[in-house]
Amino acid sequence: LVGSINLLNAFVSGNTGYLEANLATGSADGDNYVGGLVGISYFMRAQANYSTSTVTAQQYVGGLIGDANLGTHLYANYAVGNTSGVSDVGGLVGFSDTTTYRDNYFATDNSGQANAIGTVHGAGNQGEGLNATAATLAELQCPTSADDSSCATPELYDDWSTYTDDDSKPYWDFGNSNQLPGLTITNTVYRDADG
Repeated sequence: LVGSINLLNAFVSGNTGYLEANLATGSADGDNYVGGLVGISYFMRAQANYSTSTVTAQQYVGGLIGDANLGTHLYANYAVGNTSGVSDVGGLVGFSDTTTYRDNYFATDNSGQANAIGTVHGAGNQGEGLNATAATLAELQCPTSADDSSCATPELYDDWSTYTDDDSKPYWDFGNSNQLPGLTITNTVYRDADG
């Protein structure tokens, strides 16, 4: 979807770039800095996004973001596509430096990755569940509402009902127990067609 988001100049003036309510499918491949949604990011807030993309590269490879750097904030996102590379490979983010995480998920079995973040660099990374929540694809499909405690431990999609658009409508539609969460954009739900 995006190769690079580097908003250093915007940050100096007090702004941050927003990537909100987007989805990526298909495949993404290259040499380095490849993600299902974003290749490399600085000073970006990514909220309510998902990727089912197959991601293949050598280094800095992530199911959602290849290389998340200074000023990147990830809230209520998930990645489930197969992710492979040689180094700095993660189910959610390949390489992380000074990034904030909250309410993110990735599929361990489908991604082929045991860790959400391939390489955590420095002490500037923060957030509850820094390495995001790992679950199987079936567990991520199971919930039919936010904050569902019946499908897995820990509770899945904790606080996702609080992520809303400008009209205070929830971004996420949980469908049935065989579907991944879909994004609601202008009253239409966008969901991965084959689960």
